[in-house]
Amino acid sequence: MIPTTFARKSDTIPRFKRLVGRLLHPGLHQLLHDVFAIPTLFRDYWTAAYDEVDSVGEVAETAVATAELIERSLDLYSFEREVGVVFALLREAGRAWPRQHWQGRYHTLHCLDQIQCSIDKLREQFPAEASTLVELMQHECRLSFEPNTAPILERVEALALAYRGHRGEAKIVQVDSPAPDKVIRLDWARARRRHLADS
Repeated sequence: MIPTTFARKSDTIPRFKRLVGRLLHPGLHQLLHDVFAIPTLFRDYWTAAYDEVDSVGEVAETAVATAELIERSLDLYSFEREVGVVFALLREAGRAWPRQHWQGRYHTLHCLDQIQCSIDKLREQFPAEASTLVELMQHECRLSFEPNTAPILERVEALALAYRGHRGEAKIVQVDSPAPDKVIRLDWARARRRHLADS
C-alpha cells in the first residue's frame, strides 16, 4: 500500500499501517487503502513539507502522531474518533502535490479533488461518514458545519498544533446566527493561523 522508506522518522510508516489496521469502520478503512494507492500520495506524502525550512517529512509525522492521539481521545464518540483519524491523516495530504497544482486554492481542496472517486465510493454505503469527511476537508472555506463535525475539527486542529509545538488553543469560535452551532469565525481562524505561521 505504501513505500517502506521515505519518512522523516523510521517508525512513521509502521505506525501509519497500525492505525489503518485498527480502523473498525470498513468504509473508512477501504477509503485509506484506495487513497494511498494514488501515486503521488504513495510516495510524496512521506516527504511532504510545511512552508517552513527543514520540515521535510514533518507533514506525515504530524499527521500520524495526531491520528494516534485522536484514536485515544476519550472525549469523542467512536464515530467521531474514526472519522477524526482519517481526517488527521488526510488534512495536510494536499502538500504532497507541488503548490502550482493547487490552482490557487487550499491544499486540502486540491486533495479533496484528487480523492473524489474514493469519497463517492464511500458515500454509496456510508453517506454520513462521507459528508462529515468532506466538511472537514473543506474547513478552510466553509461557513457552517453539521453539529457532529465541529468537535472533530476542533480536536484534530488542537492536537496537530500542540504536536508541532505551538502554544494557545485551536478553538472554533461560534458566532450569533439563526444556527449558532453550525457557524464559525473563519476570519478569526485565518488571522490566528497567519499569526502562528509568522511566529
